[in-house]
Amino acid sequence: METQEQTTQAQDLTVVGAVQPIVERFVVAEPLQGERAERVYEEVSKLIKDEFSKTRAFQGCWNYNARTGQIEGSSIFHLILANDAKILGSMGLRTPTYEEGRMLDSQQKLSEKVYRDFEIVGYDAGNPNADIAELIMNSAKGRVGFPFKAHPRALKLGNADTKYNVGIFFTDDLSGVVSGERAKRTIDSCDYKEGSGVRRLGRDRGGNWNANRDADWDYLAGSGDDGLVDWVCREATRAEIEALDAKVIEGHYQANLNNAVRDLQSQRDRAFAVLRGKE
Repeated sequence: METQEQTTQAQDLTVVGAVQPIVERFVVAEPLQGERAERVYEEVSKLIKDEFSKTRAFQGCWNYNARTGQIEGSSIFHLILANDAKILGSMGLRTPTYEEGRMLDSQQKLSEKVYRDFEIVGYDAGNPNADIAELIMNSAKGRVGFPFKAHPRALKLGNADTKYNVGIFFTDDLSGVVSGERAKRTIDSCDYKEGSGVRRLGRDRGGNWNANRDADWDYLAGSGDDGLVDWVCREATRAEIEALDAKVIEGHYQANLNNAVRDLQSQRDRAFAVLRGKE
């Protein structure tokens, strides 16, 4: 005997819900280059000069290379300022998270032989950077525990008696912070990791992902000319994504069409050459 499932006809089916709702907004990454990169460089430089000129946190490289159109140099201090609401925030942009950086890496979007900072990791209140760990956890007011990872947009700088003459604090918006087991999974996903203090979380010049850094990278302020701030993220609507996809499709169509026309023209020319040869 046939079951009800077997005898149900297509016209009898009615959609009464959605297993997976349609996503209307996406996060996209795009290069930070040219005029926009120069603007970020200049505004961060101005902020350093106006508010942090007496700190030791910005003595490393921070440069705009007009030839490549890229920002050279990177430290967690620079990224905190770059993600300020008045700088990248005013453009609707931010630097990528660790996870977004890993996604870019999996798509071979990150150039080699340079390092990039993405976030910071707090293992515990010990060294390195125990003074920073104490300040940042006091600012959490019990909302964050160890271990944690934090995106620069969830952090701010302020005057403090540290080896950098500046402190790192959580902002009121902790949407860019994860702690506990989720943070531990991030740490475990790294190629290299440690077990104490506050450290940089990023991709080194050898292509390794780490929450460790070699000895000199234990210092949050270290910044060299082989560091890059070259990608930013923003929200995009479904309509924008579809328009971009349509543009790609149209581009492939035109390219294939042009190739086909050239092939037909070549065949025509050869046919006429043969015909004229017979004449």
